[in-house]
Amino acid sequence: MIDGMIPFREAARRPGANSAATWPARGEPNRLEPECWPVLRPSFTVAKGATVFTMGSCFARNIETHLDRLGFAVPAVTLTRSNSALTAAYGAEIFNKYTPTSIAQELEWARTIYDRDDTLTEQDVMPLLLQLAEDRYVDLHARADPGFGLPFDEQMARRRLIYSWLRTAFDCDLAVVTLGLIETWWDTRVDQSIEMHPRVLRHPDAKHFGFKPLDYARALSATRQALSVLLRNPRTKVLITTSPVPLETTFTTDDVIVANMMSKSVLRAVAGTVTQDNDRVDYFPSYESVMLTKQASVWMNDLIHIEQAFVGRIMARVVEAYVVDAATSQYEQAMAFSTAVMGGAIDDAAPLYQGLRDGPADPTLHGLPLDLAHYEIATGDTETARKRLCTLHGSGAETAEGFRFAWLLQSVGEDAAAEEQRERAFAQIAGNWAMLEAVMVQMQRQGRDDEHRRLMQKAETTFVANPDVLARLALFYRDRGEEAEHQRLLQAAALAGGTPEQITYYAQQFLGAGDHDAAHAIVSLLKSPEQSPEASRQLATIASTRQRFDEAAAHLKRRLDVAPDDVIALGMYAVALSQAGREVEALVAGRRALSLDSGDSRIPDLVARLEARGDDLRA
Repeated sequence: MIDGMIPFREAARRPGANSAATWPARGEPNRLEPECWPVLRPSFTVAKGATVFTMGSCFARNIETHLDRLGFAVPAVTLTRSNSALTAAYGAEIFNKYTPTSIAQELEWARTIYDRDDTLTEQDVMPLLLQLAEDRYVDLHARADPGFGLPFDEQMARRRLIYSWLRTAFDCDLAVVTLGLIETWWDTRVDQSIEMHPRVLRHPDAKHFGFKPLDYARALSATRQALSVLLRNPRTKVLITTSPVPLETTFTTDDVIVANMMSKSVLRAVAGTVTQDNDRVDYFPSYESVMLTKQASVWMNDLIHIEQAFVGRIMARVVEAYVVDAATSQYEQAMAFSTAVMGGAIDDAAPLYQGLRDGPADPTLHGLPLDLAHYEIATGDTETARKRLCTLHGSGAETAEGFRFAWLLQSVGEDAAAEEQRERAFAQIAGNWAMLEAVMVQMQRQGRDDEHRRLMQKAETTFVANPDVLARLALFYRDRGEEAEHQRLLQAAALAGGTPEQITYYAQQFLGAGDHDAAHAIVSLLKSPEQSPEASRQLATIASTRQRFDEAAAHLKRRLDVAPDDVIALGMYAVALSQAGREVEALVAGRRALSLDSGDSRIPDLVARLEARGDDLRA
């Protein structure tokens, strides 16, 4: 008999006992349209205020925000708040782990330390790091890591924080795990997956890295490994889901839409299998709710990230199902109202407004007064909105949406109060780039151009010495169509970094966009470009594009004078010489490039063509 087979009669009775066994039909209220809300069937319960460990992709960060508001103890949130110096640039993204293998490896790494003596040492951290330069390291297992590296002491401090978070997994009531990707980079020296910044691929040691997506078997094995660590505590239960946040870029040859569907299909199958395997593991269908809800308001403008209010509704339903005597109905209503208001669906918000207009009975709904005022302004009830906003401003209440608060105050003519609130909001998050970036994305989405520009200018002043932040600010200007500001910020980022790796990285952004003047301006910041293989190639590429082939050859010759075995430069040098009409020199360089196996596909044809002209060349 096939293992796990259900007898015919039992299986035949199931549809009659399952109210959700039949696909919904259009024309009647259902759980698929206009929003998808699959039935939840909990196999365990969770106590109010329980400790919840959250791990996985960036979607885990969305989830934990709402669990914190709903009264749970969430270590990732607590540690992020209490370690602002370490989390200022990336927030809780420092904890992101996107693939099943990364999740399993991090848990096993922490469990080994926890069982040994619960004390992190340098010897525990060093194998995780790649040295880029003197006292500059990247953590290969942390994607939210500056791609140009940090001093070792700073990486140790970050790892202490990560370990402090991971160890809470071993004494939690509930673990929530979000599976994000199967596209995986590997360190072939140790057969481990890594979560590295793409810039690390430009490092000489990149030859030790490779790319291979997880197949179902390996993804399943890694997820089971992770669960075995989490479930060593008999008190711990697990909720697992597939993150609905799609791939932004694929490293396969497929269309990213196809690659994403493959990734999510594998991970959804894995989540289903491990749920069937263990009665302490449940699946919750966040993936289905997001992907099958056909409303634009579910998604942010980038079509990648999920609107926080919709995530809040998902988690309110989960809490309602799993927590005895949970009272989340008002929270879910408020999140539905926020989704409608922020998405501009005022008609959808109207029926919810009447039940919420008197303000929140639930203290976790600190954003509701702003949503109510937003709705009132949109429907022409400006005076009610003004009174509501002035009362809130006069109370001195803190809000996580201080900039929206200022915008709404200005919308009802309270300019002085708006400016005061704007300054207060900036002071609260001035050193936290992750929060500033989130606010700017929201402003961009809502078309608040003047506020968006003012905040970008403030952020530039605050982070004037941070090349990563300046580069990300540059992207905002690019999205606004302000190319001169985009170029200025990228040049500022290159100057702020100052290392050859940083300068050539930002130059490459312009080369990729076809802006050779801007690329040349950046790479020319290097005092000795011939010391950088990337800079020499960039200068040669720019010169060749301008039909200045002798200049291109000169850049490459200076590089070869200091690094004669730079085979890539040698191949480019042979091509540049040929384009400059210096064919005898091109043949010599081409033969040497062939002997060193430069990997440049143009070289064999170049050498064959020049050798075929043998007598002409000698003449």
